[in-house]
Amino acid sequence: MINWDKFNNFEFSNSHRAYLDALTSSAPDTEPPTAPSSVSVVSKSSTSVNLSWTASTDNVGVTGYTVYYGTQSMNVSGTSAAITGLSPDTSYVFTIKARDAKGNLSTASAPLTVKTEPAGTVDQTPPTAPGNLQVTAKTANSATLSWTASTDNVGVTGYTVSYGAASLNVTGTTATVTGLTANTSYTFTVTAKDAAGNVSPGAAVSVTTDAQGGAQAWAPNVSYKVGDEVTYGGKTYTCRQPHTSLTGWEPPNVPALWLLK
Repeated sequence: MINWDKFNNFEFSNSHRAYLDALTSSAPDTEPPTAPSSVSVVSKSSTSVNLSWTASTDNVGVTGYTVYYGTQSMNVSGTSAAITGLSPDTSYVFTIKARDAKGNLSTASAPLTVKTEPAGTVDQTPPTAPGNLQVTAKTANSATLSWTASTDNVGVTGYTVSYGAASLNVTGTTATVTGLTANTSYTFTVTAKDAAGNVSPGAAVSVTTDAQGGAQAWAPNVSYKVGDEVTYGGKTYTCRQPHTSLTGWEPPNVPALWLLK
């Protein structure tokens, strides 16, 4: 096919044709997302309800969701919502719609009826124990742990990692314990807690720290100084700049920080 400009009498390239074609406005997006599904209650209290659902799909892309209850609504970007300011001992009907960038709204999800707890209800239910506790990295003086999240009837607020007479409080599902003694066995116990102070059963794992001296295995969240040696992937690296390591900063990925020996 010849690309010919009849007004100026010259031929232009296929790449310029593609550029011109791209300037042509496309048909407007009028297709709504699919309705959210599997709406469920994650937790509730006398004044709040936490919901989750399965994501909608869209021909272009879902940009958010609106949660409807009574005459009120709440916009969120993800597939969960924490609705607060509710009345105790009251039933609410929740429906959810998805929206796309053009403002198209999906049909409503199947309605979900939830009754809040009575006023003054004391939460005495502890969270479940953390799952799949494991050691993901260790050095002579540190150990990094990870686990799967606990669940709770209201909500988990954090975790406590206990070892010997010491403990460490964290809000997420990972922890790096530092200041340990080389070549020493430690047992770490992780418990979950909620806002009422209820504590879950503990999950435990044991590990022996590396022997002191020589290159230690690289680990995230460790402060390294110039000259420190680490091993990673069967190779030894020397620290070039002082820094605190982060996931993604493994020695092969950041030659500005590590020199391969």
